[in-house]
Amino acid sequence: ADWIEPASGRAHAVALMSAAAGVPRGYYRAFAHWLAGRGYATLTYDYRGIGGYAWRMAYAQTTTDASVA
Repeated sequence: ADWIEPASGRAHAVALMSAAAGVPRGYYRAFAHWLAGRGYATLTYDYRGIGGYAWRMAYAQTTTDASVA
């Protein structure tokens, strides 16, 4: 997940950016920074199995499978 705050450090609101299905959070980075420039703190994240989350899922599943076998 990425947390982006306004340069002033003081946000007047928070924007939670839920990505479209299959779209990694990085796609929304420019928009998140644009919002931060206008006083919004933003949180973007990847759904399970997408973007930065995908490698963690693969590793977790592999270690789970190995421990069961």
